[in-house]
Amino acid sequence: MDDKRKKTLLFLGSLLVAVMFLTGAAGLGSGNSSPISSSTTSTHTLNIKNISGPISVILNATVYKYGSSIKLSLYNDTYANKTAALLSSMRNNGSIDTFTQVSDAFDIYPGKHNTYQIYVDMLKELGNSSFSFSAPEYIRLPAYANLSLSNGIIVANTSLARYYEINSSPVALNSTIQVTVLAMVGKLNGTYVFVPNNTEITKVS
Repeated sequence: MDDKRKKTLLFLGSLLVAVMFLTGAAGLGSGNSSPISSSTTSTHTLNIKNISGPISVILNATVYKYGSSIKLSLYNDTYANKTAALLSSMRNNGSIDTFTQVSDAFDIYPGKHNTYQIYVDMLKELGNSSFSFSAPEYIRLPAYANLSLSNGIIVANTSLARYYEINSSPVALNSTIQVTVLAMVGKLNGTYVFVPNNTEITKVS
């Protein structure tokens, strides 16, 4: 196959992928679309109109995954040796993969135990007043959100901006947590939607 024909086929393939993407996004109004990552979706490409906001709302989000690293910082460095010994034991039994230590700060990489299980193990041994514990926490918003506007209530589809990473105290996977959502809202094919890359999430204390 000559170079010219290869280039033509590659161009046609890229064009087909783009058409499939836009067609899927346009299906939002029918309720059949798949969630789309807010970090990769272009507002201009999707032609979202009548954008307003930001609008604040409290929603119940689901924790579906944790990141691959944990940061643990001790409030009192007298616990450093005890913590290192505990993590060494957890590494030996496979609960964690490994860890690194710089003074009273530790980077922990989960093994057989997930982030929440490691957090519980540390609480049992050190108590919650001895350390801070943070890890990337991935949450999923509900598919629809009821938003209060000056002229009444609207229902917005969150699919274009549904998945987020936050940092907070760990909970068991599939747990529900309350989050405050500050979102720009627009219309796509007559349906209200959260605008990608214009939504901020914080966990309710």
